[in-house]
Amino acid sequence: MDDRYEDPAVDEEFFPGTPSNYFWSSSSYAPHAVRAWYVTFGYGGVDNVVKDDYSYVRCSRRGP
Repeated sequence: MDDRYEDPAVDEEFFPGTPSNYFWSSSSYAPHAVRAWYVTFGYGGVDNVVKDDYSYVRCSRRGP
């Protein structure tokens, strides 16, 4: 995410065509294992939701 952008909240030069929707993270929500964290690229918010919801995924890796 990049807070300089909105709708989508991501630099489209590096991530072209990113929809302004919800994307799953790989992290479960610790208090309730049936939930996981997500980020919305519409405005850059984060929250958690039950894991059977439909959302996008994006492959990524940590940099050097």
